[in-house]
Amino acid sequence: MSDSEIGAGEHISLCETLDRVLNKGVVIHGDLTISVANVDLIYLGLRLLLASIETAHETGILRFGARGQAQTHVEMQR
Repeated sequence: MSDSEIGAGEHISLCETLDRVLNKGVVIHGDLTISVANVDLIYLGLRLLLASIETAHETGILRFGARGQAQTHVEMQR
């Protein structure tokens, strides 16, 4: 059985779950709108990337600038 396959009756620990998340990376994207009487009062957009530094560097999400500071792909396009 490979690391990515888990049977229905098997349990994995929190440490194993965190290890898999950091190795593969997880993206969470969501929107929240608070409205009263069909009038939008607050809009919250969320984009969250959770990955290890090594995974982010290997996939090209995170690169290091000239001064050794981490830069995301979006910051580099500016």
